[in-house]
Amino acid sequence: TKFDVSVDADTSGTMPELVHYICEKCGVGQAQTPEELAQFVNSDMLYSVYAENVETYRDLLAYLGMLSAGFFTIDRHNRLVLRSYATTENVTLGKKQRFANATFSDYTTKFKGISARFISEENYAPYEETTESEGLTLDLGDIPIVRGLPETKHAILTNILNVLKTVSYTPFEIETLGNPALDLGDMVKKENVGKD
Repeated sequence: TKFDVSVDADTSGTMPELVHYICEKCGVGQAQTPEELAQFVNSDMLYSVYAENVETYRDLLAYLGMLSAGFFTIDRHNRLVLRSYATTENVTLGKKQRFANATFSDYTTKFKGISARFISEENYAPYEETTESEGLTLDLGDIPIVRGLPETKHAILTNILNVLKTVSYTPFEIETLGNPALDLGDMVKKENVGKD
């Protein structure tokens, strides 16, 4: 909620620079160094933030997270952290964890494309990147902080899609005793529970 503050000034910068700026502005600690943030895709792209187009710093973080093929959350030490989606299992859960009411979807989610609308001459224009494989197309919606040449916008989407192509998961709902070591974005593997 500390990021639910109206953007009151125009600024620009790369993702690591803007994350530092937002944390300073909103009085929240930062969990990662600029070097750690630079490991995410599109971290070297220059983004333009105009107060008339971005409502709050929370919205700005959401845009930066999507463009980095990840998401922001608060860690156990009340610091802002950018996480990527896990592509390998962090934990395996089985019958001994006392599953109850476990329901698993009949499909596995994979991504074949990505689309977004970026500002082009003061209006939003659609951009899309796809592959030949089967899967879903992730729609990022309107992203007001990306400007520049069409080639740059396509490169941003291609970088995100290259990460998304490695993500595959089956949606499910479970009730279990829980595990305080689990974090948002972790991949859970189930064994001997419900469907094969």
